[in-house]
Amino acid sequence: MPDDHKDAQLWQLRRGGEVVAQIRVHGVDQPWVAGHFEPEPGFAELAPLFQREVELVDSTGDLDVDTWEAVQAQICRTVALVKPDGQEVADFILHIRGGEASFRWSDEPLDE
Repeated sequence: MPDDHKDAQLWQLRRGGEVVAQIRVHGVDQPWVAGHFEPEPGFAELAPLFQREVELVDSTGDLDVDTWEAVQAQICRTVALVKPDGQEVADFILHIRGGEASFRWSDEPLDE
């Protein structure tokens, strides 16, 4: 049986030297990239942080920007997003919803 994901771009989330998750890209809608999220065992302790981030983004009403920025900064201090070529990106925003991830990244800090 052919592996439909074999040629997909494979991004990684790393904590220190440990790969804690992989994202198999299946679509791009600039500036966002979408992919299948594949957690590794080391992701379990990080899951609440990412759940909090997406809860803030998906909440009805006004986004609590200060709280979201604090959570986002903690994510960026905790993990690195690594491109398929093995290079870490300088900055990123990553939303994880179940088995799907969407992210945007930059080789320069995202000063928004």
